[in-house]
Amino acid sequence: WLYRAGLEAILGFQRQGGHLRLSPCIPKAWPHYDIVYQHRDKQGILTRYDIAVENPAGVQRGIVRVDLDGVEQAASADAAAWIPLRDDARTHHVRVVLG
Repeated sequence: WLYRAGLEAILGFQRQGGHLRLSPCIPKAWPHYDIVYQHRDKQGILTRYDIAVENPAGVQRGIVRVDLDGVEQAASADAAAWIPLRDDARTHHVRVVLG
């Protein structure tokens, strides 16, 4: 349970329905962290998400940019990054920038 608490409360990583929700609240001294998430659908198809969270401004929270496979994503009303889960057996690259 401690592992899950760290993922959710500090790294801000949650799976909610058909999405990944990222809402980091990290120490200001953390410049960067990575998460690798493997999503398996009902047919057993495995899709990988390589998630990089960058903190160039040295802040605790506040997302200023989200990219999925190199394409900027629209901001959400709740100040979190919402990434749609896909069932395509590919590797997707997510970049979250705090600032």
